Amino acid sequence: MANKPTKKNIKSKNIRSVDKERKIKRPRNKWNVKQKEAVSLYVYSLAKIMKLQDWKIKVKWDKFCDEFDDAYATNTPVGDSRHCEIRFSERFLELDDQEMTQAVVHELLHCYYFPVEDYTEDMFTKATDEKSAELFSIGHTKLMETAIDGIADGIANVVPNFKLPDRNKLKK
Repeated sequence: MANKPTKKNIKSKNIRSVDKERKIKRPRNKWNVKQKEAVSLYVYSLAKIMKLQDWKIKVKWDKFCDEFDDAYATNTPVGDSRHCEIRFSERFLELDDQEMTQAVVHELLHCYYFPVEDYTEDMFTKATDEKSAELFSIGHTKLMETAIDGIADGIANVVPNFKLPDRNKLKK
């Protein structure tokens, strides 16, 4: 039985939702300090390469947002300014170096798309009924994530690849 598309499960392949239905407990890797520092430095160096120096980007290591349980990372805008917070889930540790590079590029690309997303969703919500606005939001999010993923795939092939330290020491 396929999962009904919702704002929660359109962010990725939704493996966690399927696992929850089957009541499977997936083991999670745990971050160590060296890995957190390496990811943070990589985010800031890629932000510079991607011309996001005018953004105040914070990499946060507090509890990963439950709404995005199936995501590798999230990027949340802070207000209507050029500020955002990027959080990485422990699922990120399951990726290989190229996939990690693509995931970081993907999250940084959201900085360019936040104004478009806010404007289109705001305008559509004001111009139509609640059910139509909800359906639009689901479709718009799916299209946005697909476009950002495709662009991230291309950029990830031309930026320095991320190398996770202590990959063989991941804690289970």
